[in-house]
Formats: sequence, structure tokens, C-alpha cells
Amino acid sequence: DASVDLILMVVEEHGRSLELCGELRTMEAFRSVAILLVSRRAPEPEQAAAALFSGADDYCSFDPRWRIELRARLRVHLRNKRMRDAVDRLRGERNNLRSRQGVDSLTGALGRRALSDAVQCALDGSAPFAVLFADIDHFKRVNDTFGHQIGDLALQRVAEALSAERRSGDVCGRYGGEEFVLLVCNVQAHEAQR
Repeated sequence: DASVDLILMVVEEHGRSLELCGELRTMEAFRSVAILLVSRRAPEPEQAAAALFSGADDYCSFDPRWRIELRARLRVHLRNKRMRDAVDRLRGERNNLRSRQGVDSLTGALGRRALSDAVQCALDGSAPFAVLFADIDHFKRVNDTFGHQIGDLALQRVAEALSAERRSGDVCGRYGGEEFVLLVCNVQAHEAQR
């Protein structure tokens, strides 16, 4: 959750802190929030390892000898959170800018509105052109089998391949989902088909 900067959890002896930490880590709202487990005594290496394996990002102690280190670790995690938030803001601004420019934020190809504008320009002109529609077959199977991150990567690679093969003046865009459009200018029908 963007409103949560850090989760600081006290490790109780015979408590369920590690189990709770693991449960928090599986929740979407807390997946990217740093979790710092803190014990009353100086941590043993096995305790620290168990905490990290449970999903914690760090492990420290309230013990007075660790006070300076605990403060430093807290500051580092809060600094990292501010940096992640700044990166997320920049990504959002970039995607908004791309959207306003008519660029699909995932693939970098033109978006549907910009494609429509390009087709309208071609219709208004006098040169022959073709609109080629490309759809990735069985794309749902990619997402279902490998996950949406791999599906997104596949969409990016298809957009890159189509853009790399187009001629100067031709337009490539993502129509939606797994559908792409190429606007090929100055071609006759038989050339476009080839």
C-alpha cells in the first residue's frame, strides 16, 4: 500500500511473528512494503535467517547496543521507500505523457487514437496505402501458462519486430490487447499483400 512506509514488527518469544510476516508478504497490499522485524535481544544468525526466509526485509534488535544500527536501518528503509515512490511517480508521469502523445505505454507503439489519426491522414491524402491487421494467435494461452509479465514481454517483442521491419513513413501501432496495425504507405494492393 502506497500509504504504508514501513512495517515494524516486534518478534515475541513463542509468538507467531514470523508466520504473520509471511502472511503479510503474500498480501497484495503489502507485497512491496519493507518489513523490519525487531527482537528484544541481540539476534542470533539463525533467528535472522528465519526472519528473512519468512518474508522480512531486515532483522534487528531493541537491545541498547543495537540502537544506532536500528535507527540507521529504519532510515535506510524509509529512504528506499521514498526512492521507490519517486520512481513510481516518474513512471506514472511518463505513461501519462505517452498516453497524451498517443503512444501505448506497454509497447511504445502508437495507441489506438494515434492510429486512427494516421489512417485519417492517409484517407485525406492521395497516395495509395494499406492497413494491415495482425493478431497474435492463442495469446491467452501465453498469459495463462507463463503469466502476464511474460505476456507483456511477448507484446513488447512483437511491437519491436513490427516496428523494426516497417519502412520509413509507415506506421505501427497497438490496436488493443494482442492486436497490432501497420499502416503501409505508397503501396498497391498486391504489394501490401506480399
